[in-house]
Amino acid sequence: MNKKNEISTEQTKTKDEAEAANTSRASGRGVFMMRGKGQSIEEYANNVIRALREQGLLKGKTGITGGDGSSTDNALVVNATSTQKGVSLENEYIENKCGKWDIDYTIDRQIQIDHNRRKYDLIYVTMKKDGSKREYWFDVTSFFGKL
Repeated sequence: MNKKNEISTEQTKTKDEAEAANTSRASGRGVFMMRGKGQSIEEYANNVIRALREQGLLKGKTGITGGDGSSTDNALVVNATSTQKGVSLENEYIENKCGKWDIDYTIDRQIQIDHNRRKYDLIYVTMKKDGSKREYWFDVTSFFGKL
């Protein structure tokens, strides 16, 4: 095979992968998913984790899944085995989104809310650079009250 054919084959493979990027399927005890065009790594990872959880393959694992944190319906679901681990995951998430605490942002307040038999932390953040406000809803039911 000459160099031109190798490039052509590689371009075709990439195009085929891109066309299949929005596909996902469960097969037996696992999940096959391809990252969609324009989908962030974080969105892709959350979708894979969610699919594995739905099959019962990640029971007891820690991490954050769920929505964008904008409301109870779109809460970031914190999967943790203890309050210490859960709070740490919340803080890591906010730092990933906002930067360094007390340099890039401050936490104005945190409220614990019971809604539809779920426990939530609502955290209000102010960005230091421009004074903009953000809020993050975390579903903390998995670790609420666990030491």
